[in-house]
Amino acid sequence: MHLSTPLSNVLGTTKEYCDALAEMGLETVEDLLLYFPRAHEDLSSMCTIATAPLDTKVTMSGTIDKRKLVRTRSRK
Repeated sequence: MHLSTPLSNVLGTTKEYCDALAEMGLETVEDLLLYFPRAHEDLSSMCTIATAPLDTKVTMSGTIDKRKLVRTRSRK
């Protein structure tokens, strides 16, 4: 592998994901190594639904106990 190696040859992912990376200017291994995002969201602190502040992004963890399939008229 070289710095000029295309990400599509290195990453085991879909073409759509590689296209999304290319839109961000990330096409080679070098591009990925030199990429520094301008913003970062800290998702490390967890909270419960009861303690979550309104109108604020938070990170929660949970378990789905039951699921139910609901069909709509348009079948979407």
